[in-house]
Amino acid sequence: MNAYSAWQAARHDIFNEWSLATDPVNLQPKARPALKAAADHLRKYAPPDLNQEEINALIESIEAPWGTRIEKQIREAAEQANGIETSKVIVQVVKRLGLEPFRAPEPLPPVEESEVRLVCWMSIEK
Repeated sequence: MNAYSAWQAARHDIFNEWSLATDPVNLQPKARPALKAAADHLRKYAPPDLNQEEINALIESIEAPWGTRIEKQIREAAEQANGIETSKVIVQVVKRLGLEPFRAPEPLPPVEESEVRLVCWMSIEK
């Protein structure tokens, strides 16, 4: 592959990645399974001492794209009790961890592939 064809392949790849980031649906978080289950549990067994706004904020905090460390702690909390008591334990863990709702970034503006410009090129040879 010569430099020109490599640039065309790179330009096409850059354009495709940029295009994905123009759609708000692609910027939504993908919650891990145990986090989805915990959020569903809070929907079904809402803690009685919280108002709906607080419950929604907790659910949004749980359904954020957290890693396995957070997921494990939420899963362990959910396994400690049943019903409303489970919800209370989940709320305590969310507050202890300081989890906050995820805010998706603004989508990028659409561009044409021809607008992708080369700024710098580096070649490595033997």
